[in-house]
Amino acid sequence: MEQIIQLISNVGFPIACCIFLFSQQTKLTNTLHDISTTMQLMSSRLDDIEDAMRKGGERGKKEKERS
Repeated sequence: MEQIIQLISNVGFPIACCIFLFSQQTKLTNTLHDISTTMQLMSSRLDDIEDAMRKGGERGKKEKERS
């Protein structure tokens, strides 16, 4: 009986640590995926803003030339 308790003590803790670390890794992976998605969205929005600013700058030049 003592050997079984010792086996569980010796093997149980590492198994519990592995399960805990796996769950943390899964959460980290999901968080990194969310961050990646957010950064792609932000990049797309910044590209849209840059395009709008360029178009606005071209319009401003044309209006000055007309004056």
